[in-house]
Amino acid sequence: MHRQWLDWQQPLLPAAAAWLIGQHSDGKRCDLRQVRCVLPGSRAGRLLLHSLLAQCAALGLRLVPPQVLTPGKMVDQLVPPTPGTASALECTLGWMHALREAEVSQIAALLPSRPDSQDWPAWHELAAQIGGIVEELSGELLSLRDVSQVANRMDMDREALRWSTLERLADRYRERLRRCDRVDPHERRREAVAALVDADTPVDPGYQLVLIGVVDLARVQRAVVRAYGERATALIHAPEQLAPGFDADACLDRSFWTGRSVHIPDSQLIIADRPADQAQAVVECLAELGGRYRPEQISIGIGDDKLSPTMAQAGEWADLTVHDPRGQPVLRSRPFRLLEAGLEWAREPRFAAFASLMRHPDVEAWVRRCLGPRKPATTEAPTQPTDPTLGPPTEPTTTEPPPQPVQEDIPFEWLTVLDRYYTAHLQDTRGGWLGDDRTVKHITMLDEIVGRLFAPLAGERRPLTEWFEPVLEVLRHAYGHIDVGTPQLSEARVAATCLEIARTLGGLTGAAADLQPRVDGPTALRLVLAQIAGLRVPEDPRAGQVEMLGWLDLHHDPAPILILAGFNDGAIPQAVSADAFLPDGLREHLGILSNGRRYARDLYLLEAIRHSRERCTFIAGRQAADGEPLTPSRLLLAGEQAMLPARVLRLCDPQHALRRNLPYGAPPAGGVSGFRIPDALANPLGPEAMTVTEFGWYLRCPFRYYLKYVRRLREIDDSAVELDALQFGNLTHEVLQGFGEDAEHARSSDPKRIAGFLEDLLVSHARDTFGAQPLPAIRIQLARLRERLRVFARHQARRSAEGWVIRHCEFELPEHTHLEIPDQPPMRIKGKIDRIDQSERDGSWMIIDYKTSEAGKTPDRTHKAARSSGRVWDDLQLPLYHHLAAQHGFTGTVQLAYMNLPKKPEGEALHVARWSTADLHDAIGTARDIVRNVRAGRFDMAEDYPARFEDAFANICQTRVFGGGEDLESET
Repeated sequence: MHRQWLDWQQPLLPAAAAWLIGQHSDGKRCDLRQVRCVLPGSRAGRLLLHSLLAQCAALGLRLVPPQVLTPGKMVDQLVPPTPGTASALECTLGWMHALREAEVSQIAALLPSRPDSQDWPAWHELAAQIGGIVEELSGELLSLRDVSQVANRMDMDREALRWSTLERLADRYRERLRRCDRVDPHERRREAVAALVDADTPVDPGYQLVLIGVVDLARVQRAVVRAYGERATALIHAPEQLAPGFDADACLDRSFWTGRSVHIPDSQLIIADRPADQAQAVVECLAELGGRYRPEQISIGIGDDKLSPTMAQAGEWADLTVHDPRGQPVLRSRPFRLLEAGLEWAREPRFAAFASLMRHPDVEAWVRRCLGPRKPATTEAPTQPTDPTLGPPTEPTTTEPPPQPVQEDIPFEWLTVLDRYYTAHLQDTRGGWLGDDRTVKHITMLDEIVGRLFAPLAGERRPLTEWFEPVLEVLRHAYGHIDVGTPQLSEARVAATCLEIARTLGGLTGAAADLQPRVDGPTALRLVLAQIAGLRVPEDPRAGQVEMLGWLDLHHDPAPILILAGFNDGAIPQAVSADAFLPDGLREHLGILSNGRRYARDLYLLEAIRHSRERCTFIAGRQAADGEPLTPSRLLLAGEQAMLPARVLRLCDPQHALRRNLPYGAPPAGGVSGFRIPDALANPLGPEAMTVTEFGWYLRCPFRYYLKYVRRLREIDDSAVELDALQFGNLTHEVLQGFGEDAEHARSSDPKRIAGFLEDLLVSHARDTFGAQPLPAIRIQLARLRERLRVFARHQARRSAEGWVIRHCEFELPEHTHLEIPDQPPMRIKGKIDRIDQSERDGSWMIIDYKTSEAGKTPDRTHKAARSSGRVWDDLQLPLYHHLAAQHGFTGTVQLAYMNLPKKPEGEALHVARWSTADLHDAIGTARDIVRNVRAGRFDMAEDYPARFEDAFANICQTRVFGGGEDLESET
């Protein structure tokens, strides 16, 4: 091999193109057809061709381009796969069968916990991991036996046992492939490369091999390069005086580069706090360039791929388009997430999976299309995709079209329907819908429509590849209406992703039938997702874009300006801290890629990048997105020792960390907040009626009263996993109402009999409301309520023995109930009194309100609050009941009380109000004032909202309060 030095004071690819032209031009053309150029990646190959074209055009030469290969393709070209060579999928399936069919004792050293035999995805994941290890070892011309022997020499007994187990399994794996007329590609490659080394005849004598900036090769790749002999040339991007840093194969000498110092000036270094701050630092560096460079002259480097979405988002804020030449990851695409959400829906009959799937934007679009009005028969068909892989129209062709409900029955806001349903029932499992007929009809309709989307995945078990077409059919249902030529970027990405998935699955359909497991639809979908998760969908670059490149792509990038984010340890230099099969110490002894080798490679790349750029900026973060601290790159500490203390102090000082709360490009903050509290626009006629609980809301905050009772705003979501205080109280009221309306049990003085009846009622109501299998937290709450009801039973039995009789339960105030307002029309009052008891001894009455809070409450504490002016009314529920009950014959002695269902058996159950007649008159006067204020539209916000009340309107009111739902009482 010849080694040719290209000084790193200039970018590598333009210099390499100039060298190729100088070697192969005759004044009229540059003929490179017999030249094979090897570069680390496909993008570097495209950039080389671009540079060759530009330089040949400038010199007036006609270019005959060379073959451009990656190191892997270079090996495949000399050792191409035969028809009998197993594909990557077949290799994984072969390992999967070898692992799954082995006895427990045979793989105990490898798998302490064996997956279930039918858990094909678990076996597939393990097989893919082992297949990747075998591929890496094969690239280094190592076998499993070699690893076992090295582990033995290192006295790594457990590791040696594991690799011996893998060696035995490899025999089963190869035998399984042979039964399908397949041969392991790595085994065949090793044999072919060994034959090349031993052969006396030259390899491809008509071709020259030129390695351009390739400084790290596996052993099998080195063997191929050596087979070219004197016809191989390596273009090394470094000054010739650094020749000791490269071996005979033009690869890095690890000891040379590990000991080399490198100094990055402070002027080129930025320490940023969070990932968003790193992205803002990149944007600010671009802004400082002042438009002196074109976008194609600037590159953004990303050390940690997790920064890519943050960087792209920051670019959008700053009106900057960032292009990732690797393409968009399929893992983050809408089609992948649709299939992923559909898998959870199919595997787990849980409401949470159903609700999550319904929130996918493409499922939402599917539902809206299915719920829309039926189109006339003469309506023109929608534009079909130009690519047949997305062929069928929107509606499924294998099933009947979804039923078209009557227009007034269509739940237009069906996500709200779902949230309300879950809020009411907190149902854990999907199906067996609860509630009234209309709700059940709507939820069932939505479930059936989603079922039609994933209907192709239903059916009996079949070979894996026979499920590929049904998976594509699901994508056609969801995206078949998208034209692949659409100008909308988001829709074009979806179409391109679907096509990439179709091409990938199409290339896997030839897998040997005997290797394929017979699986059901959801299992097949899991395996398909594993196959496509690593795909990327490339996008054509457009004018005005700035390239965003990974660390290993930066060396061959010719842009003179580089801004590198994510300059942190573990990313640059790359490091693997934990490898389940090949720990770093074992890698060192095997001589394969290890952290030490990665360090040497990345230090060289850093030097070559720095010296060949006009300007470089390095950005290191202090913490990850989840708040975990990050360590700056070790390369920042590879300089002269005398400079290390100052560098360490800067890296560790948080005052040097950039932090930006406002993204670059965001509108400047004004003098007044743009989030304005809405004005209260009252009904000029006022309300026709008010409930007794409204008065307490008005007393606590008139504006919140307006939001709740005038605007009728409610907070609904599906995040709850347990009953809130209101739901807990409502369930308790339902049970106690059933008890009070049963005359026989209501008059019983036997606590055991009462407790048994209450428990039966609780079980019945809980099943009707929450289903047969409520959430775990609800089961705990039901058990707690059962204990409270048992305590209540003892108090109730004693009360019955004292002569108190339940006359009314959930007594609804008659329609003509009203509150007189002097000088104004009376106000109708609505409400339900939980319970009205009468004493058989003296005929007196007691109006009772049930309370279920943890702390036993008293009427005075609940109805009056301490203010600077003294104790004032905070609620008027019981005084209003007292006043209004007289309109319906409850006269004479009328007491007011709370009946607590205490948390502890010794808790006091009954709290009787001790208000005087004057107190009650004052309360009614306050109620009349509230009616006047409501009619007049007076809804000022309270200066301090009581912290013991839950505040669902805090965001609207722009306040924050502390307090829990335990103090929120039922309004029934």
